[in-house]
Amino acid sequence: MARDLFLRRVLAKDDPEQMRLAAVWRQGSAPASPPSAADFASYRARLAPLIGLLDQFDVVQAYATDGAWPLLARRPYFGYEHGTLRALPFQDDSLGRLTATVFLGADHVFVTNIDCVPAARRLGVPPDRITPLPHAFDDTKLAEFQAANDSIGPPDDCVVFFHPARHDWRDADPSLVKGNDRLIRAFSTISRENSQSRLVMIEWGRDLDRSRELIRSLDLDAKVTWLSPMRKPQLWRTYLSSHVVLDQFVLPSFGGVTFEALALGRRVITNIDVRSAEEFFSEAPPILSASTEDEIVEALRTIISDRSDGRRIGDAGRSWVQRNHSAKRIVELQLEAYQKHIGLKL
Repeated sequence: MARDLFLRRVLAKDDPEQMRLAAVWRQGSAPASPPSAADFASYRARLAPLIGLLDQFDVVQAYATDGAWPLLARRPYFGYEHGTLRALPFQDDSLGRLTATVFLGADHVFVTNIDCVPAARRLGVPPDRITPLPHAFDDTKLAEFQAANDSIGPPDDCVVFFHPARHDWRDADPSLVKGNDRLIRAFSTISRENSQSRLVMIEWGRDLDRSRELIRSLDLDAKVTWLSPMRKPQLWRTYLSSHVVLDQFVLPSFGGVTFEALALGRRVITNIDVRSAEEFFSEAPPILSASTEDEIVEALRTIISDRSDGRRIGDAGRSWVQRNHSAKRIVELQLEAYQKHIGLKL
């Protein structure tokens, strides 16, 4: 009966509970309108069975907008974003208002993307409630794989550039595009300078056909190798047999491709904001940063001029992962935030 009353009350537009949610939203700087009852309707509809469950845990960690449940139930929670804060909370629609309110109402927020830390601040999340947290990542599995496959290495008779990212470069949404066309055009320049250069890519993505057409128009078919989508072990072997791994060139951030390549001791070319990376991790990874076609060309030239990685950039990347992006480090950061939260409650 009490739960039913609770749920009926929050449905009313002028109900104190709905006014509380609007007050949470007003703590921030979202350029939209306050949340309406309809914005939280789907979460309210499933809230009743969870109210008691939430009380059984010392820590509730809510991914993306799922913080709506503990927020509605007036329970403390940690918000966890995985790209969620990049654009959503600044949209004046139901999802935007929901996202902004959920993260502004969190007791603490884990931000897992370099470029989303400024977004969290712009939204109005207090800096002392933000923990930059690397993506969950099992580095030990990669270290064991690399040790077991230490004999695999890049060829001596050519320079292999491996680009495993999905082909998505025509969409206007920067969260989706990879900038594959920039790489293909840069490789066209490099292939004219160095006949031993080879580009290896995977057949997947919305713009795969467009990429094929671009390669054909640049007369690169003979220098590009296409691989079918593959499982992780085969993907990792391809990393090890390449001179460099190329991720994406639009967003100044990075994800699984970069983490895995670094952990395997492979050099990486991708777009990264060095200053933001230093703030996020305390030290920037040893990555060749590139975004424009000209920058990618220069990065590829760097690889060609040092095929054997005499500068040991690959080894430096593997050490960086162990210090800053290992499973041990990720757990340490989470436990530190949890302990502070629980300590405040005691």
